[in-house]
Amino acid sequence: MQVTGIEASALSLSAIGDASYAITVRNSDPAPNNIVWTKAGITSATFGNNAGAISYVGPCDSLANPHKIELVLKSISEPSGATIPPSTFNNPAPPGRPAVLTIDCVENSDVSVVFNLTIMRDAQQGFFDIAVNFEDIFCSAKVDCQDALLHDGDTRGPTAVLGFACTTGTSADGAEPTWLHMTDVVLTCDGQAPLYFDPSGDVGNNGPLGPVPTAFQTAIYRSQEQLPGLDKCFWNSAIGIRAGSGAVNCHLTGQATASHATFGTTGLSPDHTIYPYVNFDVQITDGDGELSCENNALNVVGSGVQTDYTPPTGAAFAHEWECAPDTVPVDKRLACEGSFAGGTTVNALPTPDGMSITMGGVRSLPYTLPANTFIGNDATCCVNPCCDASAGP
Repeated sequence: MQVTGIEASALSLSAIGDASYAITVRNSDPAPNNIVWTKAGITSATFGNNAGAISYVGPCDSLANPHKIELVLKSISEPSGATIPPSTFNNPAPPGRPAVLTIDCVENSDVSVVFNLTIMRDAQQGFFDIAVNFEDIFCSAKVDCQDALLHDGDTRGPTAVLGFACTTGTSADGAEPTWLHMTDVVLTCDGQAPLYFDPSGDVGNNGPLGPVPTAFQTAIYRSQEQLPGLDKCFWNSAIGIRAGSGAVNCHLTGQATASHATFGTTGLSPDHTIYPYVNFDVQITDGDGELSCENNALNVVGSGVQTDYTPPTGAAFAHEWECAPDTVPVDKRLACEGSFAGGTTVNALPTPDGMSITMGGVRSLPYTLPANTFIGNDATCCVNPCCDASAGP
């Protein structure tokens, strides 16, 4: 399975406030079992610039080419939010008659698909950029850079895309249930405090990251795929990077894995098990602060996306999501609340890299723990008044 990045440019139509699309990706298998995924309700308010443009990240299947990509323009509205009646404009891709293009899904490369939409007058060129990656049979993962994807104001800006999709396969009784697990996605740049992106937020745009304009926009794409006999989901993130002195030598890091069942309240992978996970560690900007990463596919030589393994004591993943309709991720962090500094909340966040502490919204870099030791989410902790300096060491 390949991870795909999809975008459509803004419609060139006066006084447009929003647009709603539906996208369906079909492989070459016989119908009706040829739908890789379908998604309705992709609005520019949630997934774009609130003026007709969208960005979405989903999968395609390089083992079953060619693909048909279907685009439906469901509705458009005025800036006030009022729906523009369908009878008043010529819809180039109405329900029941989608715009369809045929394209091959290519491993480890990007493919552009261009839709020319005409609504009353010529629209700006719309296109789908399909970032195709790697070849693992159960999990897919990648990080790559797009010159223009998420919106920085009214224009698209450079964007790093992290893709992760998994299925736990089948048993004699059919599809095995799939659970996905992720840490925060961390952006570290020279001379800047680390920025932490929580992938368990709402799907769609999640706003800038941090107090400085390095990450001008973030987005989350999370859904279940429609593959017969498989329980498969994708959990993808995008971070828009504003080039310049605040984005020098930036790295994107994080970890993710999958399982047949929940990791429980601790978020820890199974004890006494050397458990696999995907480690993301990709340099996405150069010394001039320009977005510069190539396609980093899973387990390719030289890629910053590689399979790694936990110690037998396990590793913790802060976010967990059951692959099922209408489910949302669960946060597994260890929170310690007390009266320190007027009631400041303290979070201890164990990850495969170590453990970091968040106090008053400021997070430390990970502390590397001694060999064969680990602080899990079932540990206990305290702040004042139980840790009273007057009581001595």
